[in-house]
Amino acid sequence: MHASSMCISCILSKQEKLIRPFEDEAKKSQYLHQVLEILYRDGQTQQAP
Repeated sequence: MHASSMCISCILSKQEKLIRPFEDEAKKSQYLHQVLEILYRDGQTQQAP
């Protein structure tokens, strides 16, 4: 998938809203870093039609 900047922003925003209620900041930060890693790794490639 090739993720645009708007797509990346939206995904991060939705994920942050999902984890907002949880108190453990270290785990939330780790989770968002994992999301960013996936977006970085997979969001730069374009799928073949």
